[in-house]
Formats: sequence, structure tokens, C-alpha cells
Amino acid sequence: MRCYALDGSRRASDSIRHRKSKQITVGIPPFGTIRNAEGYLTATQAGAWKLPTGGWQAGENGAETPMEGAQWRSYFEAARRLLELYSENKGGYNRVCKTLTYEGWAFRDRWNNPRLFSSDDVRRIVANWREYAGIVTDGRAKERVAHETAENAAILFETGRAVFDLDLLRKVAQVQEERSMTTRPTGSVDRVYPYGLLRLLYCATCETIARDEDNPRRRSRLSGTNMDRPRYRHAEGVRCGCKRRSVTAEKIESDFLRLVHLLTLKPEAHQLMLELAMRTSIEEGETQDLEAEKRAAIALLRQQLANLLDLYKNAVITAEEYYRDRGDRERQIAFWEARTTETQKKAVELEQVMVAFSQLLELWTGADSDERSRLAASLFQYLVVDLDTEQIVDFRLHAWADQYLCLRAELYEEGASGAFGDLNDDELGEENDNRFITVESDEAILTPVGLEPTTN
Repeated sequence: MRCYALDGSRRASDSIRHRKSKQITVGIPPFGTIRNAEGYLTATQAGAWKLPTGGWQAGENGAETPMEGAQWRSYFEAARRLLELYSENKGGYNRVCKTLTYEGWAFRDRWNNPRLFSSDDVRRIVANWREYAGIVTDGRAKERVAHETAENAAILFETGRAVFDLDLLRKVAQVQEERSMTTRPTGSVDRVYPYGLLRLLYCATCETIARDEDNPRRRSRLSGTNMDRPRYRHAEGVRCGCKRRSVTAEKIESDFLRLVHLLTLKPEAHQLMLELAMRTSIEEGETQDLEAEKRAAIALLRQQLANLLDLYKNAVITAEEYYRDRGDRERQIAFWEARTTETQKKAVELEQVMVAFSQLLELWTGADSDERSRLAASLFQYLVVDLDTEQIVDFRLHAWADQYLCLRAELYEEGASGAFGDLNDDELGEENDNRFITVESDEAILTPVGLEPTTN
């Protein structure tokens, strides 16, 4: 029987070999180019409009401006500018990426959507200098190690199909060979330091970009470094437009403690919060129905245990079957005994959150970095930091603590502001911070001012 899959594979391989023999590229064209009718690369007319309101809008050269003040950025010219910057050899991929971001150029992803450049985008474009010259070689560009290939620029010759100037591409090839290495020299990679809020902090500018582009991969987590003093720094190779690249750990952790103080209730207010939770979630007859169901289910399971023992004694079932079924019934009994009403469950979770906030404040000062990290991660999913203002501007608690956030805002709305923890002026430097408090009329929620409320 003829294998159609193998036949199709051979046809595809023959087609690729034929196109490469004619110096025609295969796959997605390199950034800034498209294929003409003959299959060879040529400059694309596509690009992006940089909107005055922020963000980008894809378009074609010569098309109508989407709004007043929008600036046209051609993808082809962006690729040319990138190669020019790299050929100057004044820095690596990160520096080129930063310059392109400041100059307002956009990259096109594989779905033809414009976005900011990343260092990985710079690497891909530089690695395709052969294709830009109209030369097609075997293998993938990322697998070519420049310093292992003698005289890379020597393969450049006039083909009549180059989309950029050959002198520019020759400089790019020479710089790539000079900068290429297989191992990093000692001391070239900064050590990452474990700090109390590590793996929780994200860049606010990148969060805005991720939300506008609907692309979670644009989020950037801050790491730790110790240049002049302990700092949280922006991820390397990601340029989002923020002016600052790092913030001192002392400043952010003080802001974090200020936030925790504002979320913490005084011990005498715990009962008030629990009463509020019970008042908003009690359902008529819920407790009585559950207790009756529990008693009936447990009685049935205990009777089944007695029946199993009788069957085992009379040799109707084996020992293996008896112990297996007995363990199953005992697990079911334990489940029913531990089951509570939704109201009781929420009350227990609420008590756990209140205790967790109090413990975080008590233990933070004397804890080491690992303990601080565990304490913060037990309550918070993430914290968003504006590096330019050096402040926490958004946060998200774990799902099990969301109820506390809603009830705490409702308690604040009812005027029980004295129930919240007081800030220590000596430790935090400020008495209050209304930046963290807004109350929505329909659904009370506590969020930083200026950001939309978030709920799970």
C-alpha cells in the first residue's frame, strides 16, 4: 500500500531543495521584507502607525492616517535602522533594542501585529544578514555560530537580489563575528540576589502594554541585583519605555509594608469583620439541611463498615477486598465529618486571611529573605511597580483572600476606618496613603487609585 504521508514529505523536501537551489528563501520572510512574484525578497510596504494615544496600529505605506498626530514607522526602515545601529558596534542586542524603542520603531510579530522590539527580535534580524543579501544557505540562522565560521563576510557577493546595501551587511557580519562567543567570560553575568518580594514584582509599563496588546507574554517580572545597594531591576532585554530600570529594595519593601498596614485590621475589629461576612452570606435553612445530610451519610457509611466486617468474617470477601473497601468508607466518613456550610467555610478562610496579614507584619522585620518571600507569596499573587515613580500601583491577592478584600472595603465604606492598622511613622515615613483605597458603589473592592478594580 502506498504511503501518502511519506510521498507528501518527499514532495515537500524536493520543493524546498529546488527553491534553495535557485536562492529562494523558504518559511516566513525575514522582518521588513516580502516575496515578489518570482519568490525573491523585496522591501515590504507594511508598517505601523505610532498613535499619540499610545500603542500601535498596523497599516500600509501611503494609506490614510488613522488619527491626527500618528507617526508612520515602516518595517523595512526599522530593519535598516537596526542593522545600522548594530554595525556601529557600540553595544549588543539590548542596547540596540533600547535605542529602537526610544526612537519609536515597531516590530511585527508572526500574526502581523505591531509591538515593541525585544533583544530576541534584534538577534533574529542580525542572524538573517545572508538572506537580506540574497544568499540562501542550509540550516537555520540561529544554529550558525559566527566565530566558528572563518570570514563570514567573504561569502557576500553581488547577486542583484540584496534588499540592503552590501557594505552595510558586510559590517554587520564582521561585528557579529567579533561579538560571537560560545561561553561567557567570568563575571559577565550579574548574580541574581534573593530578596523578600522576588518573583512577585512586575513592571507597570509592561503590564499596560500586555493589557493593550492582549498578550500576557509582554509582562516583565523584576529580579534582584546589588549594584550600589540592593535593588529590584527590570528584566534584561525588555524595553517598554520606562525611564528607570531599577528601584531600591528598601523603597519598594517599605511601600509594600505600607500596603499591608492598610489592609490589616486591628485585633478588636476581627469580630466585626466576621459578623459582616456572616450577615452577607447566610442562607435560610442552609445549616440545618447540611447537618441532617451529614448525619444520614455518616450513619449509612458506618453500617456499610459493619456489613463489610461480617462479609470478611464469613469468608465471602478476601482480606485485600475488605481492607480496600474499609479504607474507602473511612475516607468518606472523614470527608463528611470535615464538611461545613459555605458560610462556615468562608468564615474560616476570612479568619485565616486576617491572621496571615497580622503575622506578616509581626514576622517581616526579623525574617530573612526566603522567609519574607514565603510570607508575601502566601497572600499575594503579584505586585505591580511603577519604576519611574518607585511605587506599588497595583496588586492581586490569592483567590481565597478575595472575600477579605471585598469585606474590608465594605467595612471602610461603612465608616469603620479606625478598625484598620495604623502606620508607624518611624518605620514607613507616612501616616496614610489613600493611593491604595477606592470604593466602587456596585461592588466594593480595594484597589490602587487610577486602576480598574480586579476580581477573580
